[in-house]
Amino acid sequence: MKKDLLHRLGAIALTFAMLTGVLTACGTSAPAASASGSAAASSSAQPVELTIFAAASMTETLTQIKDLYKTVAPNVTLTFTF
Repeated sequence: MKKDLLHRLGAIALTFAMLTGVLTACGTSAPAASASGSAAASSSAQPVELTIFAAASMTETLTQIKDLYKTVAPNVTLTFTF
């Protein structure tokens, strides 16, 4: 029972750490662009590379997400480690 609790707390801590890292990496100090200017802003933004560590069972899904994300944020390169 104690071991199960430790596993759950570890999973929660890991999830929090990952979310914090993602939100920090995706943050920006520039003001938000308007809906009409967002396409122009993303095409002139600096290139960014995100390395994502994931389980091998997520390969197909994350590859699809990578393709979809490229249309929304062409300046971001997603690199997966399975």
